[in-house]
Amino acid sequence: MYTYGEWRLRVQQNAKNLLEVPSDFLTYDFCLASAFNNGMILEFIPKCFITIELYLAALENDGLAIKHIPLVDRTPVICLAAVNNNPGALPFVPNKNDTALQQNLWFQLIKMSEDAYHELEFPTEDQTNIYETVWNVKKSK
Repeated sequence: MYTYGEWRLRVQQNAKNLLEVPSDFLTYDFCLASAFNNGMILEFIPKCFITIELYLAALENDGLAIKHIPLVDRTPVICLAAVNNNPGALPFVPNKNDTALQQNLWFQLIKMSEDAYHELEFPTEDQTNIYETVWNVKKSK
C-alpha cells in the first residue's frame, strides 16, 4: 500500500493514477495540488471536488486543460486564464458570437505575442484593429 506522499508522486507522474487513489487520501487538497502539477488531470478529478479555484490551478499549469472543463463552466475568467497560459486554447473558448469576450481574449492574446496576429490566415477587422492598437502599428491596406 502506498503512503499519501507516494500517491501524490504517482499521480504527478501519471494523471490516470488518480483513478486508483484510495478514498481516504483523495481530498480536495490532494486534487488541487495535483491540478497545479498537471492541468490535464481535470479529466480524472471527481465532480465533487471541482471548483473555480481548481480549474484555475489546472489552467495555470496548462491552458489546454480547458478541453476538460464543461462548456457551461467556461466563463470569461476561465477562458482568459486558459488563453493567457496557452494561446492555443482559443479554439476551445465558447460563445463565438460574444464579441466583447472575443475582443478581450484577442486583446490579451495579441498583447502577449505579436506573432499570434501573424499566424492568423484571415484576420478579421476586429483582430486587425486590436493588433494595430496593441502594437501601435498600421497595416498597409
